[in-house]
Amino acid sequence: MKTENRRPAATHAAHNPHPETKTAEEHRMKANVYNRYGSPDVLTLRDIDRPAVDDDGVLLRAHAVSLNPSDLHRLTGTPY
Repeated sequence: MKTENRRPAATHAAHNPHPETKTAEEHRMKANVYNRYGSPDVLTLRDIDRPAVDDDGVLLRAHAVSLNPSDLHRLTGTPY
């Protein structure tokens, strides 16, 4: 029987025992950012401030994402 090596699910409390006091790292996130239209070469991976969430909003942690042709059109500034 093949077993899969999986990390246990981490909780916020496991990272920070005092959730009311967030560390500087918890206020940051990584994002692919672009400031001009162009090829995928204009994308840069940056640490940015985490967006503020309203009372009726949610902030999700993504472990994987995908791109589709409409994302490339938006990046290059070309119409569909």
